[in-house]
Amino acid sequence: MQIPRPEVLSHELERNFTHYEKSEIRIALLSLDHEVLFANAAFRRDLCAQREAVAGLRFLELLEAGSRNSYLNLCRDLRNIEITADSLDLLSVQDPTTTWFTVIGLIPDAQGNPLYYRVFLRDPVQTSEYLKQHHSDNDAHVARALVCSVDGDGVFTKMQGLLAENLMTSIIGENYRDVYACSPDTLSRIERALSGETFDVEVNFEGRWFHIWYKPLRDENLQLCGANWTAIPITKQKTTEIKLKRAITQRDDALSMASHEIRNPLSALSLQMKYMEKTQAPSNPSLNHFIKVGLRQVKTISTLVEKTLDAARIYEQGLGLDIQNINLRDLVDAATEQARSRFEHAHTCEITIEAPSTLNGRWDPFRMGQVLENLITNALKYGKGSPVQVKLCGNAHRVTIEVQDQGPGIHAKDHEKIFERYQRVEEQSKTHGYGLGLYIVKKIIEAHRGNIHVRSTPGEGSTFVVELPRSC
Repeated sequence: MQIPRPEVLSHELERNFTHYEKSEIRIALLSLDHEVLFANAAFRRDLCAQREAVAGLRFLELLEAGSRNSYLNLCRDLRNIEITADSLDLLSVQDPTTTWFTVIGLIPDAQGNPLYYRVFLRDPVQTSEYLKQHHSDNDAHVARALVCSVDGDGVFTKMQGLLAENLMTSIIGENYRDVYACSPDTLSRIERALSGETFDVEVNFEGRWFHIWYKPLRDENLQLCGANWTAIPITKQKTTEIKLKRAITQRDDALSMASHEIRNPLSALSLQMKYMEKTQAPSNPSLNHFIKVGLRQVKTISTLVEKTLDAARIYEQGLGLDIQNINLRDLVDAATEQARSRFEHAHTCEITIEAPSTLNGRWDPFRMGQVLENLITNALKYGKGSPVQVKLCGNAHRVTIEVQDQGPGIHAKDHEKIFERYQRVEEQSKTHGYGLGLYIVKKIIEAHRGNIHVRSTPGEGSTFVVELPRSC
């Protein structure tokens, strides 16, 4: 029997033809007018055995009379759901009058416009096996979205999609206050939408996760006249997210424990090397050189350890501040000297400071020292000997700090990423570090009610800009 292959189906059939044709599950592709465009061997054998051709058959004619309404209801839901087409990946319903089980998908084109339906007809055993393989979150038994609307009085006017066929058909005409009387959180969210607010939330309902978008409805005069919400099941994604968060927590715990274990031996090694520097190195230039290199390496590792522990404390406990009256210029001078001591080339590197001699404010001196030292150290590290410029300015209410380098620069797509924990970008890959410094800097600035951002273009260096209130 010749199998029709219309142009709109070519990609789908080229990709899945062998799978479709050999499958014992009855598979068909239908036009939006419910005409059969393609039917696999099992479908033709069981439903079209007495017919000379498949192309052009009306699918409704192949169904038992009691099954047709179920099929049309599925098609209606697929075409009317108010979300993007790529979310409409699967609908299913148990046919009450036959042993067949109907699953229908709406296949969109690249722009999200519906092209045709994909239909699976199975017996219960086949269906169970298919769902186990392809839909472990059990969301395939229902439409992939639930859409509800209430009018200005709070009465349900619309409900379609997820669970609609078997759980909620009776709520049309009822008031949401009665339906959700035992769910204060749901009542509150609907009331927010009715008052004109648009927002979205993730909700755990009896062990299943949903992402729900709420929006107000307005009439032709733009007056509020109701609310609408769309819920999409995200149990599978949320389960993965929870597992990832658990893995991150375990990683952080392991790093914190390792850092604690390393800290004491490092302190002992540092003290021993400093003792050798004083007692033996003066008479042995070669030994003196190796001791200085070793001390720099110990200091580098110690800094990484302290940053790891500090980041863990900030993440778990937040950031406490010891606010004092301080001169920000003094902190800049001290941070510059501290940063210079970490790099051999820094003593020959030009660091220009443009700042008034006094710029007073109320901040935490230790934490602000961390911010300045980290930014200047990064400028020296990535600038590799090129000039670094530090600018301070302010008015009666706010101060601005700018640290500019002439390093490799940072792509725009990474401007936010560099402030996240354990995040390093391509330009940083050849330097040591855990990707914690800028994360700590951002948390300190935010604790002072300020903000930080970067201006940067690849090949043109970077400028980190900090803005702070004069009094935290």
